[in-house]
Amino acid sequence: MSGFPPALPAALPVSSYISQTHGKHVIHYRPYNSELDIDHIQALCSPMLSEPYSVYTYRYFLLKFGDCCWFGFKRNDGSGDAKVPPSSDEEERRAYSCVACCICKIDTSYEIVKVPAVPPKAQKAASEGGSKPGLAGALAKIKLDREAAAAQGEDQEVEVKTGYIGMLSTDPPYRGLDIANRLLSLSIESMIENHGIRAVTLEVEDDNVKAESIYRKVGFTEEGRWKRYYLNGGGAKRLKMNVEGWTKGVRTLTVGRKGKEEVT
Repeated sequence: MSGFPPALPAALPVSSYISQTHGKHVIHYRPYNSELDIDHIQALCSPMLSEPYSVYTYRYFLLKFGDCCWFGFKRNDGSGDAKVPPSSDEEERRAYSCVACCICKIDTSYEIVKVPAVPPKAQKAASEGGSKPGLAGALAKIKLDREAAAAQGEDQEVEVKTGYIGMLSTDPPYRGLDIANRLLSLSIESMIENHGIRAVTLEVEDDNVKAESIYRKVGFTEEGRWKRYYLNGGGAKRLKMNVEGWTKGVRTLTVGRKGKEEVT
């Protein structure tokens, strides 16, 4: 039986960072790298959560779906060229500060769909096989029945994957620079490319207008509402977005001339 926590992965190469200018700040984005990132999440999210999360909750998100969880780093003032991303884990810890993060997971469900109809040519081949005598004819008849059912659109259970945004947080001094929008975009694109999700869902406090506006800007719409959803007694809205048509440069966030992001 393997131990827990697992061994830390190798340091990310410089090419793993995505650098972008937001106003007067240069933010370097990267996906989850190691359990050391849990410290960043706790520092950013814990003071602003509607209910407390244990370290095991963070581990569940990161160890199972780390490829969809993203972080934003800023080089500390006066410590070097702000435009250059960290060259190692050690340099990141020493000279950079985590200013934002987006934590996600993937949920799997099943639904009944109609399988595609069998082309007429395949139906004819199955019909001809059904006229054979003996065992060969019986086997061909079974195949014919199966093909006929498919031709009529037989019900079939298929796996459906949905992304879920668990936490999206930005350090207060860096809010209003569209850093959260960029993190959200990177996480959604990772869930699409790595897991083939069809939609993304999340919950937001019903009185958190600023957070809700970030999600609506990307394309989320309200799907439901609950009273006293959180432990603090606050209500929540459930937001959902189908990802059909989400491709880079179409329904994703792109950088504007002034460093701000726009939906295109």
